Amino acid sequence: MKKKELKNTKTYLVSVMAVMLLFWITGCGDMITKSEVPEEQVAYEEVGQEISTWKIAEADGSKQTVSYKITQIHRDPEYVEKAIEEYNFSGVGNPIGALKNDNLQYCIADYQVIYPEGFPTGEYGVTNTPITFKVVGLDGKETIKADGINYKSLNDTIEIGDVPMGFDFFPPETYQGSFVFLMVKEYDEYLFTEVYPEGVEGEPRYVRGQ
Repeated sequence: MKKKELKNTKTYLVSVMAVMLLFWITGCGDMITKSEVPEEQVAYEEVGQEISTWKIAEADGSKQTVSYKITQIHRDPEYVEKAIEEYNFSGVGNPIGALKNDNLQYCIADYQVIYPEGFPTGEYGVTNTPITFKVVGLDGKETIKADGINYKSLNDTIEIGDVPMGFDFFPPETYQGSFVFLMVKEYDEYLFTEVYPEGVEGEPRYVRGQ
């Protein structure tokens, strides 16, 4: 091969390699398709793990540290139906109506809020013992995506625990709470997160549903 032809061949090969390198760097040669990239998920705790949070003390309006843990999730229809019937019969809050969507079911989560010794109280003790939770997707967003359907109305929960009425809860003590939530049947890719009261700020913490 003549020197001129050899030089042209080397120049061609270098040009091809440069184009391939640019192709790779710019991502055009990426072999992972969008469908293979996992959706972003937030970090979460498991059921039973204790989480530190804040509560506003009714006695003096101060922000106080407490902790909570979701202890159990009930999805058995008979258990849930009986608990809702008892709550509705008690007349404590607005009754929970029957479901009209066959894809959804009522579920119940049990949780504890641990109030430490020294938590400020008046003579009546503590009455604002529950924590309000909402349901979100694994990405921390309010839309629940299940079976190709986007559900945008599954976030709210309803407290059905035996909330103290006054003179019956004095720290150190643990509130045993329960709340009702809606979820798609046989679907467990969701999270619970705390809804902070007005005036309280904190990092979102999440607990994986079941």
